[in-house]
Amino acid sequence: MNSKNRYGLFIENQGSRIIVGDNPYLVASKVRDFRVVHDPERRVEIVSYTEPYGFRWNKETNEIEKAGSSAPIRIEVRY
Repeated sequence: MNSKNRYGLFIENQGSRIIVGDNPYLVASKVRDFRVVHDPERRVEIVSYTEPYGFRWNKETNEIEKAGSSAPIRIEVRY
């Protein structure tokens, strides 16, 4: 993501997580194992990465806490 702020666009950098926009918004997490494999024989592109754990707001403590666990993601796109 370009680090230059755009006029009127809400951007919050929370370390390994970046929130862009207001409502609706985009939440992006940094991943270290993003891969795209092109298989021309099967006419498919395979995207894979490990999705990091999520976050949620704890109303009792008024803090953000981890939710869930990391999960491997694999997406096949045919063309």
